[in-house]
Parts: sequence; C-alpha cells; structure tokens
Amino acid sequence: EHNQSQALVREAIEQSLTATIDMDLTGRPVSENAQGAKKGYFSKKRGIYGLQLARVLMPDTQEIIAEELYPGNRLSCQVFIEMLGEMEQGLSLDTKEKRQRVCLRLDGGFGTDKNINHALWKGYQLLAKMFSGNRARVLAQSVQQWVDVDADGKGTRQAGWVTKTHRYGRKTRQLAVRKPNPKKKSGFNYVVLVITDMTRDMLTLLRSYDARSGVPESTFCQDNQGLAQRKLRKHHFVAQQMLMLLSQLAHNLCRWLKQWMISALVAKDKMEQSARLMIACQRAETQQQSISSEAIRLTISSIEQRGIRRWVRQLFALDGVIVIKKGVVTSHPLNANYPLISRFQLAFETLLKPVGVRVRLAKT
Repeated sequence: EHNQSQALVREAIEQSLTATIDMDLTGRPVSENAQGAKKGYFSKKRGIYGLQLARVLMPDTQEIIAEELYPGNRLSCQVFIEMLGEMEQGLSLDTKEKRQRVCLRLDGGFGTDKNINHALWKGYQLLAKMFSGNRARVLAQSVQQWVDVDADGKGTRQAGWVTKTHRYGRKTRQLAVRKPNPKKKSGFNYVVLVITDMTRDMLTLLRSYDARSGVPESTFCQDNQGLAQRKLRKHHFVAQQMLMLLSQLAHNLCRWLKQWMISALVAKDKMEQSARLMIACQRAETQQQSISSEAIRLTISSIEQRGIRRWVRQLFALDGVIVIKKGVVTSHPLNANYPLISRFQLAFETLLKPVGVRVRLAKT
C-alpha cells in the first residue's frame, strides 16, 4: 500500500480536487554482458550498454508509486501504457470517475498520439508535451497572439493558444511555447502542451508544467547518491529487478519516515501549546514551553531540508546503543557529540515514544 500517495488521491477523489502524477524514464549504464543490456539513449553518453528504469512518482510526496526495469533500447513512449496499468493497480484507480481526479504530467517522450488518446479514453486529465517537434512547429503557425512569459534562464519564452488544434479522442486545449534557437539568429524552438483543463489561465498552466522539471530527475539523482543505485549491479535480469524493488522500498521508507516525524512533531507542538494555555498563569512553565516550541520548529526545519542522501548518511548513520530488555527495545541512547544531535534526538523521541522506546542523549 502506498501510504501517502493513496491518501492524497483518495482525498482528491472525495473533495473533487486533482492529484498530479509524474512519469519518467532514465538510463542506467551496465556491463554489456548483463542480461537485458542494450545500446540506447543515455544522457551525454554514446555507444554504451545499459537498462532503462521507468518510474511513476507523486510529486507532492516524492513517493514512488510504481517502477519497472526495461532493456536499454526501450523508449518512453513504449512503456507508458504498461506503467499506467501498474499505477492504476497501486492507487486503486479502478473506475473512470476516480481516474478523472488524476492529472498526468508528461514530457515529450510519452506524448505520442497513441498514448495521449489512451489516457484520454481512460478518463485522465492531461498536462503533456506533444511528441512531434515538427507538428509543434506547424501548429504554432496558427497562434494569433504570442505572450511573453517568465524567463527560463536561457532566453525569454513566449506562449500562445493554438487555434487549429490537433484532434484527439477528447476535447483538449493546446498551448504552443517558443523560445529563441541559439543556433539560428531569427529562429525558434517550438513545443506544444496538450491540456484538458479548460479553465486555468496560460501562466498558471505553464508554471504547473515547469514545476515538473527536476522532480523525477532529482529523485533519480538522490537515489543514485544516497542508495547507490548505479553501484549495485547484478548479472541476471531478475536479480536486477530485485535490487530495483529493494531500492524503491528504501526510497519510500525514507519519505514515509520523514513525514511520520514531521507529523509527530506538529502534533507534539499542538499539545504543548494547549498545555501552555492551561498553565498560562505560571510564568516559568510558560517560558519553558516557548523554548520547546522553538526547538520543535528548528527540528522540523532540519528534517525537511534533508534529502535521501543526507538522510542516509547523517540520520541513519547516528552513533548509539539499542537497549533491549526481555526481548523488547526500551531505549536508544545517542552519541551526544554528533552535530545537531539535540534536534534529531527530539525527532526520534517524539516518533518512538508512543511505542515505548525512549530516545535520549548518552552521557559523555
């Protein structure tokens, strides 16, 4: 069960909101002797062998919903339908009414006519980049008014609504985006976004799609650095799939634990504020509670700032002792010399206290 993602999708369905889902494909270089290793597209690397890792991600929680490993010559457009089926199974999207509350945010590799029509037929909302650059250039010619949008760091972009849209299986709006081509002084590069939302304005839609940039890539990078995905290799394809599943579990566990800690700290802060109101007449105790609230705020900030790499290398590497009495863990003293240990001790103490485990600082 996908802890946070299922809850967000369920909330979106119940409250008639929209939950956004990202999908991406990345290359994983391996030995040419490994099973499934094929020559394919690997960013900034040519002529090497590898596999392709497809991932479905909830951007709000960065939780992995589904993952699958493919031969190195597999393309994004070829894995879309299969990954969509795995996502539906993981999130229990078994009816069209439920799927209508999910927006698929896709890059151009997934945006073929077949994939877009399949998603529209299934009832999904779309914010997807069209696959064909040549078609995007042709459609952009029907734009009647180009509007300057925010700069992306490489040159000012312009956007405009396509008036002669490409026909799909369901009504869509299509937004053309262009930016100067550095290789041509008077030329532009064009992309077209396929959109099912008929109400939101141009800038809001562009910001929503721009927010996709970096989310899947960032999670891949964090897993490579924090979970050593590219360093752990096996010859047999089944063994590689097992490593992928273990890595997915570790990734999600880090995300879940992070959210559990923050939720526990927020609940603790609310309880202390209620207690402070009850004893407001006692000045000394009120001052103590204020310091505790500040400590909780700093602890939450430290937890939120840490990605998977720092989570694994800092929090999971804390020195300490586990005290077991009669087969039950009762306490966990931590090394008091570790940087920011007071914040981490507060986080673990708040999380584990309800199950009877005391986390404290060891005497030095």
